[in-house]
Amino acid sequence: MFSSIRSRLALWNFVITFVILAWFSVALYFNLSDNRQFQRDVELRRAAEWVMDQLLFREGVVEFVDNGIFPTDEMVILVQDTAGATLVERNASLNFSSEEVHEIQRFVIDGPISGMRHTDGTPYRVVTIQDELDEEEGVVGEPLRVRATVGLSQADVQSERTFLRWYLVGLSGVLLLFANGIAFLLMGRLLRPLQQMAHSADAISEKSLDQRLPLANPKDEIGQLGVAFNRLFERLHDAFESQRRFVADASHELRTPLATLQAKLEVALQQRRSEDEYTQVIQTSLNQTQRLSDLVKRLLMLARADAGRLEIEKKSVSLSSVIETVRQQTTPLLTQKNLQFKTENHSHVEVWGDEELLCQALFNLLENAIKYTESGGSIQLSVDQAEQHALITLADTGVGISEADISHIFDRFYRVDKARTVSISGTGLGLSIVSEIVALHDGTISVASKLGEGTQVKVCLPLA
Repeated sequence: MFSSIRSRLALWNFVITFVILAWFSVALYFNLSDNRQFQRDVELRRAAEWVMDQLLFREGVVEFVDNGIFPTDEMVILVQDTAGATLVERNASLNFSSEEVHEIQRFVIDGPISGMRHTDGTPYRVVTIQDELDEEEGVVGEPLRVRATVGLSQADVQSERTFLRWYLVGLSGVLLLFANGIAFLLMGRLLRPLQQMAHSADAISEKSLDQRLPLANPKDEIGQLGVAFNRLFERLHDAFESQRRFVADASHELRTPLATLQAKLEVALQQRRSEDEYTQVIQTSLNQTQRLSDLVKRLLMLARADAGRLEIEKKSVSLSSVIETVRQQTTPLLTQKNLQFKTENHSHVEVWGDEELLCQALFNLLENAIKYTESGGSIQLSVDQAEQHALITLADTGVGISEADISHIFDRFYRVDKARTVSISGTGLGLSIVSEIVALHDGTISVASKLGEGTQVKVCLPLA
């Protein structure tokens, strides 16, 4: 029944509104009741004082003179002396019970107001005051101490309380239903965008990740949720597209050496060949096998990096040692293309990382620079120290990279301007691996280049 957010919100709204209305109604009821009772008590005290003023004491007899200011027919009046003898009594048909008279006799001047019920069931509110009566002028005698008790029916007050009680109950019920009905409708309207987003999200599949959720108001909380989902779909779309391109490019890169290897072997088996021809086929096959092995090795490395399972053992690594290792590995390639290689190295710069992976990253960068630098050009490698980071800068005088390509050079299997570099071998994974290794070392990499002028790559790594 309460499986939806709308129903649960409506229930909570009902409970909270009920508690607030109940508290308000009870507080208002008691406040108004107390005020009404206070008015009745003030009226009683004034009536009691008036009764005391209307008493005449002459010749030992107490008389009550009614001047008509108060309606005595609605009032119980009982005047007694200190011995408890009744001196004046009005509305004898409304006599109190003996227990109530005894209770009245215990009152002192300005004593407590007591609520008592008459024997016929009518509730009364009474007050007793005490004073002394003097004989009339010209008569000498001791003053008489008397008690005047005045009572008024509480029937009208009880009726008003009953009316107020049921009025507040009815009004609270109407307000509760009205407020929750309006709230339920508004909740449905406010949650309708969520329902639309849910239907739209349910319709999005891996084949339609380019679709986005409809947003009525991107600035409110629901709209911000929709924006977050749209960003998620955008990232998923990019990830799926990257995966598709990766699979397609990997298949292409694997198919080319396999096709070459298969063709060479089939040709070799068609007829008997000379020893030199067999040697050439074996050499070609070995080269293609080496290319396949290198490609698979790089793919596995990227796969482990994506899965977070690329093993890395960090320690203090001297960049001088890394540069020297890479220089020795690339010397044959530099000599083959007649390239000048200059280094500017701070001998005591050490970083915190994995020496083998750092060597591989620097080797890939230098190998890439060698591939795209024409014969007779130059490559310069420098190491600087800035605050808590080491900055490795590799600059070449190669063909350069266009601005449109710079943002994609770290994408897997991306080849810069394939038409101009068709003769340059490579898998398009070298810079992707460099990017992954730098990220594993909490570093950054940036590229600046101009066509025909060369490329500059900067790698920033934290110092040991």
